[in-house]
Amino acid sequence: MSKNSYVFYQSPRKKALRALKITAAVVIPAAVAVFVVWGIASGQFARWSEKDERLNGDYEALFAEKKYDLVMEVTSEVLAGNPFDKKALIYDGFANYYYAIQLDSFEEQLNYLDRAALSLRKVRVLDENRLTGKIDYFLGRIYYMKGTFYLDESIVYFQSSLDLGYKDHKNEIYYFLGMAYSRIGMFDESLNWLKKVEGDSDVSGLLIAITYYHQKNYPVALENLDMIRRQTKDDKVKLSCDFWKAKTYLEQNKYEEAIRLYTEILEEVDSADAHYNLGLVYKKMNNIIQARAEWRKAIKLQPTHMGALMELNH
Repeated sequence: MSKNSYVFYQSPRKKALRALKITAAVVIPAAVAVFVVWGIASGQFARWSEKDERLNGDYEALFAEKKYDLVMEVTSEVLAGNPFDKKALIYDGFANYYYAIQLDSFEEQLNYLDRAALSLRKVRVLDENRLTGKIDYFLGRIYYMKGTFYLDESIVYFQSSLDLGYKDHKNEIYYFLGMAYSRIGMFDESLNWLKKVEGDSDVSGLLIAITYYHQKNYPVALENLDMIRRQTKDDKVKLSCDFWKAKTYLEQNKYEEAIRLYTEILEEVDSADAHYNLGLVYKKMNNIIQARAEWRKAIKLQPTHMGALMELNH
């Protein structure tokens, strides 16, 4: 019988090619899968090995390498067995803090800040000297980051850090105390701390000028704003100086000076706050049509601008 009589007849060469294709279709994906699994497993194994090396509490190297996520894993396991391991609590607090400040959003940061605060507050109970105020300094930073509702806690811890003789970040503590007191409206206290900040800092100088503004000491505020603007090379600081000068002119009813400055600011940056304040100038001048036009511009830039929305709803 001829080979053509068999409907399913295939030459030996075709059979070999077909077998090779089948083998390739099965073996290659399997090999790839094995390779991927092996890669993941080996990476995870290396991570586990690195963790195991540190479970005895010797995880300073991980912290020094800024592997904060791995430090947190290790300290969690250590603290699960001994909740009052002081060394683990210290590294857990610091690792959570440094991990938090690397994150972009406050929502992401909050859980890590809470865990950092909890661990470091436990250290305060276990260590009477509080590591010479270092723990309290970091607690001050943590509560400052947590926002307006925790500024009083931040002040308490920063002040405690100074009382305990902590000196490594004294200038920063002065700065944060000044900022915290300013944000809760205690401007006299704010000014006292900001004046202690050492060095020619444009930012601290600007904050001092702003504090004078809040104290309604407008001549001194203007004097300081002019001085900072002359000295600084930072365009953002210059713009801030102009903004606060314009607000000061507004409070003094110097409308032409305020309009001139707000107009110059808006030539540099299209700011919702600048439009809003310019609207307030026009409102004081009884030019309601122009005022409302500025507030609409503010809302176009920032739809949730409460000041502009409230003015337009009157």
